[in-house]
Amino acid sequence: MDAGEAAAVVVAVSSALALAVLVVAVASLVRTMKALRAAVEEVRAEAVPVLAELRGTVATAGAELERVDGLLATVEVVSERADSASRLAVVAVANPIIKVAAAATGAGRVARRLAQRDDPAPVARRRALPPAKGR
Repeated sequence: MDAGEAAAVVVAVSSALALAVLVVAVASLVRTMKALRAAVEEVRAEAVPVLAELRGTVATAGAELERVDGLLATVEVVSERADSASRLAVVAVANPIIKVAAAATGAGRVARRLAQRDDPAPVARRRALPPAKGR
């Protein structure tokens, strides 16, 4: 066997070993791809119903948000009306109450002065008091 034949044998054996390694690698890759495909199918089988349920939940939440928005708008209108009504009540009631209180105070003063004019006793009491020190 000469060098050319030995080189051919070495190349053939090396090629056979490389082919065997490639076959094992491809077989492993095929098994991995099958496992990956099964995992993707499992995820898809679980995700599709969850996504459908999520769509329904989002639609319900959107409807509820619109409802709450309407309620907030109504509450805002009611609050503004109550504020206006309370301002009107203050304006309508406060001024007459102040006038009545002022009139009552004035009437009380007038009544006291009239009572002092009619009653001579307070004048006598004022005269009977001793003079203040320093006068």
